[in-house]
Amino acid sequence: MKLSKLWLIVTCCALLSINSFAQGEFSSFTVTGHGQATVFATDYQCLGINPANTAVKYNDKSKRFAIGLGETAFSIHSGVLTKKELIQNVIQSGFTNLSRQEQMNYASQFSKETNAMDFDEMLIGLSMNLGKLGSIGFSMRDRMDMYSKMGPQVSELLWLGNTASMFSNLIIETANGNYDTIPNTPGLSQDTLAMVVQGLSKLSNSSMNSILQGTKINFSWIREFNFSYSRPIIENDNWSLYGGVGVKMLRGQALMSIVSENNTTQAVAAFSPMFNIQVDSLSNPTSMSLHPKLNNMDPIGKGMAVDLGVTLKIKNTLFASAAITDIGGMNWNTNVYQFSNDTLSSLAYNGMQSVNLVDNLGQLALGSKLIQWNGVSSYHTKMPATMRAGFGIMIADAVKIGVDAVAPLNREVSNLQHGMISMGAEVKLPFNFRISGGVIKGGNYTTPRITAGITKSSLNGMYEWGVASRDIITYFTQNEPTVSLAVGFLRFRI
Repeated sequence: MKLSKLWLIVTCCALLSINSFAQGEFSSFTVTGHGQATVFATDYQCLGINPANTAVKYNDKSKRFAIGLGETAFSIHSGVLTKKELIQNVIQSGFTNLSRQEQMNYASQFSKETNAMDFDEMLIGLSMNLGKLGSIGFSMRDRMDMYSKMGPQVSELLWLGNTASMFSNLIIETANGNYDTIPNTPGLSQDTLAMVVQGLSKLSNSSMNSILQGTKINFSWIREFNFSYSRPIIENDNWSLYGGVGVKMLRGQALMSIVSENNTTQAVAAFSPMFNIQVDSLSNPTSMSLHPKLNNMDPIGKGMAVDLGVTLKIKNTLFASAAITDIGGMNWNTNVYQFSNDTLSSLAYNGMQSVNLVDNLGQLALGSKLIQWNGVSSYHTKMPATMRAGFGIMIADAVKIGVDAVAPLNREVSNLQHGMISMGAEVKLPFNFRISGGVIKGGNYTTPRITAGITKSSLNGMYEWGVASRDIITYFTQNEPTVSLAVGFLRFRI
């Protein structure tokens, strides 16, 4: 999937309810199937998860050098759309017009459920184990994370537009081309609703702060350059202890955060020049492009973060790991805008006509009349820091079993909304195939997810490929789908 195409889906999921899933294993396709990343992610694949593992020798066949290219993982989850509707948004085909009742049903559902999306692409990763001297690693990856939960009033506005209940009067265009003003009553016919061109509000609570209450929107796109070093702290025949540190250089491409609760709204947006944002003389963005030009990826945010990790190994069988990741922050200094609490007295937008998020929400981007923004000089964000812990058992390099837990340490943009725990296993089959499976509970999911994966190695373990999914339930049900895939076909170890 092209990044520009995926960005359309990301933006539309974000602006519709605007949403994020912080994953536990990034694009490490070899561990996605069982989810035991803190303990069993190795070489460059453990960067950003547990940097100590680049030094761990899991068995006598452990390779010293590894390199990978183009490892990719993504998940798109909806608590409202069916699997069919989610796939329609991915392939951009098969949409039908919504009835008034369907619009009202979606407005209600999107105010109760969450949506989530993440995309992670490791452009290059490599690591080298130098024995007693320690191990070094490097990776370069793009991370997109999104989470959204809409308040009831803004959800109704997005789906019903200028016929939402907050508008007391409606301007309609009659058949002879004249305009008339009528009351907005529940019993209006479909023919009358089709003539509405604008909604007018006389309500005292029509400030955007009031309208947005109950809304939480987080989205970020960050490119990171991760350098790691790890080494044995204690190493003998019976047990060994390894420690590692990773340092990330961060470059931000996009940021949006809207949190409206307890009668206050805090919101900020920053987008790279690739989005072609147009501003007026008051530094208020008037429009932006949903078709970013990827050849203009000038960073608008810069920062640093640190990862720390340890792993205990007992006789190549028992493993226990702990890590703290993303300790740091970023400064956004270009194209930064903050929320302006204006009053929404009228609206020409006529609502969502189908579940095609791309077409319907293109007009509700950063320059929308729904939310007004003012330019600011800079904005600081913390990284989504997490604490990780895992325990695993490995039997003769044929079976891996374990438990992994990830907990958010702050409520920053794109962090997990709740703690996440996963249990899983991997089994080695003939012809160097490995199959894996597990269960994930928590994170940004409201219900448990069943994961699965398969990997294949050849050339005495020097070449490896694999595919995995964070939710195979989606293939058998229609509701609460998670379209998910982690793939890698260019992983080499020597």
